[in-house]
Amino acid sequence: MENCDLPPPRNVFSGTAASLEGGRRWGNEEVDILLEALRLSQTRARVAERRYQLICKERDSLSNLLLEDSLRLLACQNSIRLLELQASQMEDDQNKYKTADNSVSALTWFMAKALCVGIAGVTLAFGSIFFFLT
Repeated sequence: MENCDLPPPRNVFSGTAASLEGGRRWGNEEVDILLEALRLSQTRARVAERRYQLICKERDSLSNLLLEDSLRLLACQNSIRLLELQASQMEDDQNKYKTADNSVSALTWFMAKALCVGIAGVTLAFGSIFFFLT
C-alpha cells in the first residue's frame, strides 16, 4: 500500500552514499512541504482509524441487535409451538371426555331403555296371565 501524499521512498531518500557523492540536497522549503504532507497523511490515517473503530463498534452493535432479535424470534416461535401443542392436547382430552361421556350417556340410555322394556315385558307377562286365567 502506498501513501499518495508522499513520494516513494526511493525518490526521496537515496541513502547517505548519494548525499556524500554530491547527491541532491534538500532545501527548507522542500522539507517543509514533505513534513506538511507527512502531517496530513498521519492526520488522515488517524481519522481513518477512528472511522474504522466507529464502524467496527457499529457493526458489533448491529450484529448484537440482530442476534437479540433472532433469539426473541426463536423464543416466540417456541412459545407458539408450545401453545399449539397445548391446544391440540386439550382438544384430544376434550374429544376423549366427549367420547367417554357419549359412551357413558349411551350406556345410561341403553340401561334406561332396557329397564323400560323389562318393565313393559313383566307388565305384559302379568297382564297376559291375568287376562288368560280369568
